[in-house]
Amino acid sequence: MERWNIARNHVKFYNNVAVTATYNVPRILLQQFGSRGIEGLVYAALKENLSRQPILGVTIDDEGSTVPRWRRLSSIDLREIVNVVSADPNASADGWVQNSHRTLFPTTGELPLWRVVVAFQESALTEEGSHVSFAMGFFAHHAIADGLSCAAFHLTFLDALNSLVESPSAGPSDLNEVAMVNVPNLPLIPTLEMKAKLSISILFVLLEFIKAFIYNPIDSLNWSGPPVNADHPRPPIASTRSFSLTPAMVSKLIAKCRAEKTTITSLVTVLTARKLALMYPDHKSFTGTVPFSLRKFTGHSPKDMGVFVTNVTQTFSSEANPSTKHMSGAPSPKGKLPAAVADDEKLWDSARAFKRHLDENTASTHNQHVNMLKFVSDYGSYFLGLLGTKRAHAFEVTNIGIVDGGVGGEEGKATFDRVMFSAGGCAYGEPYVVFLATARNGYMNAAIGWQSVVVSDEEAKDLLGYLEREMRGLVEQ
Repeated sequence: MERWNIARNHVKFYNNVAVTATYNVPRILLQQFGSRGIEGLVYAALKENLSRQPILGVTIDDEGSTVPRWRRLSSIDLREIVNVVSADPNASADGWVQNSHRTLFPTTGELPLWRVVVAFQESALTEEGSHVSFAMGFFAHHAIADGLSCAAFHLTFLDALNSLVESPSAGPSDLNEVAMVNVPNLPLIPTLEMKAKLSISILFVLLEFIKAFIYNPIDSLNWSGPPVNADHPRPPIASTRSFSLTPAMVSKLIAKCRAEKTTITSLVTVLTARKLALMYPDHKSFTGTVPFSLRKFTGHSPKDMGVFVTNVTQTFSSEANPSTKHMSGAPSPKGKLPAAVADDEKLWDSARAFKRHLDENTASTHNQHVNMLKFVSDYGSYFLGLLGTKRAHAFEVTNIGIVDGGVGGEEGKATFDRVMFSAGGCAYGEPYVVFLATARNGYMNAAIGWQSVVVSDEEAKDLLGYLEREMRGLVEQ
């Protein structure tokens, strides 16, 4: 998995993956660092985080070869990878998150494979209140982190902040000195392949081989956007937009899904398939993919960082009577889905069916798509071979679930109550990617990522607006 993602970045088919969190820290903690309080605080916490996350201290040697290697850096100048922007941390982060995804991500040399963007307003320093807010986005090379691992970065960063709360200091006398951090000599945690039994059956291999190299007919009624275009910008220029649901709405939506014996991931997957059926009525089927984590099979903790992800796919049909291979993704009557209609039994039947499909296909590591990577000898050539081909999926729904940022407003503690998950786009990827993330006892964020050369901005915003209306409608009835 690590080599796969290194090669994908090297041929500029991918750029970065990110999780952003909005922190609330005791005001006295920020004041320890004087007029440059936010930089000093972030530098101090990042230094502590480097001692908790070994993968943060590496770069890549021989990136373009079939056998790239990690190299531990001797030191990191945090001034080169931390960028502070003036923005309201409690407002939408779409603008600065999108800009960060579009910034070329260096992968070799003397810089690590991640960077941090902090949204902060200086006026917060003179406001009243016991706590101060800032938002921080962690942007990482996909070879060192998947979505859950980007969240793990925030979990240990939060621990680092609270360590500073428990052991206050006078702050740095020279901010430049604090920015230079020696990388601790820590062993990397074992990879997915080292920790999980990635078994695979001969029949599964044969079927995948036949589809890849012998016979895989193209269904003209299956929509997945335009073919992978060699002339499109690389890395992809991704766009990001999002909306949030309040903690009260989140609680109601979770309760409703539980009552219907399904999950938010399954619900949003079916809603997305339904909307695409309305947007592209000349097509009859839409294949979706849902990444999921194999972390539970590795023995790694929720705070360990690495790449432990694979995916489950399913094709949804907009026809009234879909084939046995397809699930129903048919729009409701009259081709409209207002809130009063969205809560129909057909919707919940499909969401329950998809949850069963997910449960069945995530129960073990056997016959997972990630298990096939061992049969690819040259990942770079594989990616370049995708140019001109049909995209495999119409959409992706990826959910990192509930991230524990502590109890909001807890006296004397650092916490976070907003989390946003996003990525910088994939050259051969799905036209639409829906990202979901929720802070425990806090907000849920739903974001959409797309490339304007693949689908129009209007179409993407239409899908986002639809999902917001339907999700709100289900809890406001």
